[in-house]
Amino acid sequence: MYQNASIGNIKTETFNTILAELQEEGWSKTYVYDGFDAWIDYGRVDLINDGIKLKFEWDNWSEGVIEGPEKLLLALTARYSLKKPGPVRS
Repeated sequence: MYQNASIGNIKTETFNTILAELQEEGWSKTYVYDGFDAWIDYGRVDLINDGIKLKFEWDNWSEGVIEGPEKLLLALTARYSLKKPGPVRS
């Protein structure tokens, strides 16, 4: 198991659903990318809940990526039928 892991190639609709639902469940934004191309070419939101951090990144080529503790990503995998988490990409 990886301490931190990554799930990639998440379809944009699913990515947005996960991000919205976690915020509805009490996750708070700690960072939002606000560059001129925000959510056109690239987007990023970092969330935190009970000291646990997740990084959501999106681009218009490879769609969504979520990085965080593997145990939590495994739960998201089951909940949203995502592919199994792997090592964090460089």
